Amino acid sequence: MEEGGGTLVEIPFDDLIFYERCGGGTFGSVYRALWQSQEMIVAVKRLLVLEKEAQVLSSLSHRNIIKFYGAVIQDPNYCLVTEYASNGSLYSYMRNPNNELDFRQIVKWTIEIARGMNYLHWEAPIKVIHRDLKSKNVVIAEDWSCKICDFGASRFIGSTTKMSLAGTFPWMAPEVIQSFPVSEACDMWSFGVVSS
Repeated sequence: MEEGGGTLVEIPFDDLIFYERCGGGTFGSVYRALWQSQEMIVAVKRLLVLEKEAQVLSSLSHRNIIKFYGAVIQDPNYCLVTEYASNGSLYSYMRNPNNELDFRQIVKWTIEIARGMNYLHWEAPIKVIHRDLKSKNVVIAEDWSCKICDFGASRFIGSTTKMSLAGTFPWMAPEVIQSFPVSEACDMWSFGVVSS
């Protein structure tokens, strides 16, 4: 963990009991699981390789960023262990016709996402560009607060000037699509799409 500054807690793979798959995407599948030694329900993202996401997550600590507990680093089992958001993704919640959305709740969630992004860009020990902010990468915790998750495409600010194409097309800023140098403004574009 040379760049992130956080401590990576190693979790034994056999300390996890996997339940149902609850999400996933380009960088891995996410499962609800029991972390036996902690007697805690967690989200576990299974990966082919453990790359920068663990390094990024281990450096972050904010109410509106998914809490990172540790990683499984036992070839071929690479996993990230985070808090479990029992109310699912913002995307799923908003698409469910049975869920009522009132204006105050929408404003509250929008502010929480903005606070999380502000932390990533300005307050985190090492500043981060998320690069894939979308409603599927915002989860709703048990207390109904929003938390930003899925840092598979993220980069530390200043670690590179021109980045490869990453993210999900409808949420991407024009400079990302054109493979131009990116900045925090790219995440702000995505935030605008999420909050619209």
